[in-house]
Amino acid sequence: MARNKVVQVRIEDRILWIGGAAYPVQNIAVAMTVEYVPRRMAAIVRFLSSMAILLAVLVLLARTNIPHRYGYGYGYGTLVRPVALALVAFFAFRMLRVLFMRTRYAVYIGTSGSPFAVLGSTDEREMREIVDQVAKAINNPEARYHTTVTNILGDVISGDKVFGDKFKVFGENNMGKQVGA
Repeated sequence: MARNKVVQVRIEDRILWIGGAAYPVQNIAVAMTVEYVPRRMAAIVRFLSSMAILLAVLVLLARTNIPHRYGYGYGYGTLVRPVALALVAFFAFRMLRVLFMRTRYAVYIGTSGSPFAVLGSTDEREMREIVDQVAKAINNPEARYHTTVTNILGDVISGDKVFGDKFKVFGENNMGKQVGA
């Protein structure tokens, strides 16, 4: 599903429809809402460490005489300053983007395999309502439900998430059992 796409969510005839995807209600083993809180402190630490590294590089450049065709120490500052300012702006943008990001919520649906995210939103109530309606529809063949959701799944929330142990014992990247992955 695309980023910030309006999708229809409906339950009818024992099928959960999310956009064009159909999930038979009797095959749903798990339906849950998961909260994603932006890692603001990690963004601040990443910004400060980037600034410290950039400052260290600038100090090293200032102490080094870089030959220039017109003599020593002339001209390299004309390139270093714009690059340094661009890096500061880039790192600041990355930090501010996380600092102002809202908490996201995802609806995870699981059938016979691992649960995977099918919807994402900043509205927790809306996501919990969908999970409640799916849970009610599992025991009620006559259940009907319909809503429209602006899906932000592609923005921050990745599709597949493993709750519990993870097994991969085939293919080139055989990892065996990974507890609590």
